[in-house]
Amino acid sequence: MSSAHSYENRIYRLVQTLSIWLIDCLNYPNLTGDRRFFSYAGLLVWLSIFDRIYARLLLLLSVLGQRFSKVEERMGNSYSKQKNDQENLGGLLKIYRNRTPKLTQEKMGIRIEVSSTTIRNWETGAINPSDINLISFIEVCLCESRFTPSKELEEAQTLWECWQATTGRWDDTFDIKRFSEVLHNRTRSGTRSSGPSLAELNPDSIFPFCQPLNDLQEFFGRVRERSSLLSRTKMGGSTSIVGPRRIGKTWLLSYLRLVAPDKLGQNYQVIYFDATSPDCNTVAQFTSRILEGLKVSLIGLANPDLVLLSSRVRERKERGERIVVCIDKFEGLSNRQEFNADFFSGLRAIAQNDGLVLITASKIHMKDILGEIWGISGLEGICLEQKLKVFSREDADEFIRTKSQLAQFDQQEQQRLLKYGEQLPICLQLAGLLLLQDKVLAAQGHLHEYRPKDETYWLNFEARLEEAYQAVRGG
Repeated sequence: MSSAHSYENRIYRLVQTLSIWLIDCLNYPNLTGDRRFFSYAGLLVWLSIFDRIYARLLLLLSVLGQRFSKVEERMGNSYSKQKNDQENLGGLLKIYRNRTPKLTQEKMGIRIEVSSTTIRNWETGAINPSDINLISFIEVCLCESRFTPSKELEEAQTLWECWQATTGRWDDTFDIKRFSEVLHNRTRSGTRSSGPSLAELNPDSIFPFCQPLNDLQEFFGRVRERSSLLSRTKMGGSTSIVGPRRIGKTWLLSYLRLVAPDKLGQNYQVIYFDATSPDCNTVAQFTSRILEGLKVSLIGLANPDLVLLSSRVRERKERGERIVVCIDKFEGLSNRQEFNADFFSGLRAIAQNDGLVLITASKIHMKDILGEIWGISGLEGICLEQKLKVFSREDADEFIRTKSQLAQFDQQEQQRLLKYGEQLPICLQLAGLLLLQDKVLAAQGHLHEYRPKDETYWLNFEARLEEAYQAVRGG
């Protein structure tokens, strides 16, 4: 429209200039009589004709200007709408990720199996998440209480509709039944805005010391290890988890079993057993444990061996299935006379040729188990070794922050937990358990059991903690 106004002004100035020039000519002193009369008449005719031309030009410019303006407006609105929708989607994703307790882009990426760069691109609007990715994102937000209490499903649906507006995928409907179930499971597991009084708390449920992992919300840290284990298992690679006693190897194997249906898929079957178990003393028993996990009938099979295992694993592979065998305390197999060089060579062949995924957990390296004891090598050549160490400071802080909300620990108690826990997962659990037990007893009327201002109390607490830790570490 501005261009039309510009042309209109130019035409107006041109007419004004010509008119002034003609009038000056008519006022010339030598112009007299009939010449002056006919000159005035010509000027009037000129002005009349030009007035019509000028009016038509203005009308044409006005119409063209309006059309250009509408086209420009449509293009601008379309681009602006698309840009705003995308910025709104990215902004919402960032808001929910950053709500307390904050999840880094790396940790959110691990939870939904994408890279931190992908999360960053979503939040800046460079790319859009797929429907599967958005479903995973919403489920994480529901489990981690990222949405406003009592408005979880409403905010989740708003996020979904924003994604629809951005991508134009209106056929992908919001699965309220699925998300309602996720929210219900979270509420049932104990995530709530107002908890019981201190005297009513159950220390063993908040700090599950020396208990099996049954709830994924109890698994903290190990972001890199979890990501590597899931990625490698999904690609059919074997892994050897190595670390000192009570560092968290068994819980990492349990974590894999719990997330396998969602993170790996229904075609992955995870079988777990302890190599030191009494029913794993022979090759036949070892093979039977795996075949039972595969729902293979053992009727009439007195001594199932690796040949039978190889054929069953190969059959599953041809059907598009993947068998994952987790062997905890793997060094226990080296103490059995039957588990000789032929056994380990055969196990390697099944993993390499038939598609079996082996995941072992042990205190010592695979090469030390097989090399120094049996003088052979093999399995370590197909297994990526993954070392477990103490928690990073960030992982320890996350554990303490989350548990302190449930245990009603104040700032001083959180500092004590960090000091006595020493970033060891088992020590953090044990220190939290003992501390909460004392606080609950004091809240129930036994005030002498918890004296936070008495330094003697903390000296005794440290001694009790060390005694309990050494008992389980050496057991």
